[in-house]
Amino acid sequence: MIRSCQNRVALLSLWAAVAVAGIATFNPSHARAQGVLVVGADLGANPYIINNPDGTISGFNVDLVTEVAKRMGRPGVQIIGAPFASIFAGLEAKKYEFIAAPVTLTQQRSEAMLFVEGYIATDYQFLTMKDGLPYLAMAVQGGDTQDQNLLQFFLNVVEFGMDVQQAVEAANITSYQMRNSFGDHKTEPGRLTLRDDTPSWVRHELRTMGYRLEFDDRTSGPINAIFFDWKHGSFWGGSSNHGEDYGIAW
Repeated sequence: MIRSCQNRVALLSLWAAVAVAGIATFNPSHARAQGVLVVGADLGANPYIINNPDGTISGFNVDLVTEVAKRMGRPGVQIIGAPFASIFAGLEAKKYEFIAAPVTLTQQRSEAMLFVEGYIATDYQFLTMKDGLPYLAMAVQGGDTQDQNLLQFFLNVVEFGMDVQQAVEAANITSYQMRNSFGDHKTEPGRLTLRDDTPSWVRHELRTMGYRLEFDDRTSGPINAIFFDWKHGSFWGGSSNHGEDYGIAW
């Protein structure tokens, strides 16, 4: 595989909310009135925002916003947790002053919000080749599950004959055999996450082999991919059903 492209991760500023909601009356809590910097973040998005076992929050973005508050002369930081799916809505509703989260810059987002200069290149995209030509471009977000997600997606296309959209939505199996890259780097041999619709006979066979099973309604990503159809001179895009995902080719 050949690594290609780069995701630019950015800090989102509330000043951008002028374009979508305005900030003149921002007042989510007494913390703001006291001068504390109020920040929205997707808790658990390691290594940017880490939920530690002792209840504290750490990570790269925590260090970053703490330094921002210091330079602004603010007495501290209040981090408000929000799932990524609703974090932008919280910004528009003035629940916090800006977002500290790994966010890919897009034209649509840049028209609604003000991004600072990108500060991390994540390199989560891959391009596979066949007969000297681009064959399949694919990307995913998911921490330690990325390699597993993309490998299973790739095999769904090349071994099981799925088209690119079928492959990104297909059920994946997540193993926790390898050591975690984050936190205390624990390993959990035998632990598997399967999709909710996994047949009962498959569950039975796996449990018979000693696996501990967990289930989720979505186990495939979010994966985005583009298939290069050289035979018909076209591109096939696919995005798994995790929300705001797109496949773009030109």
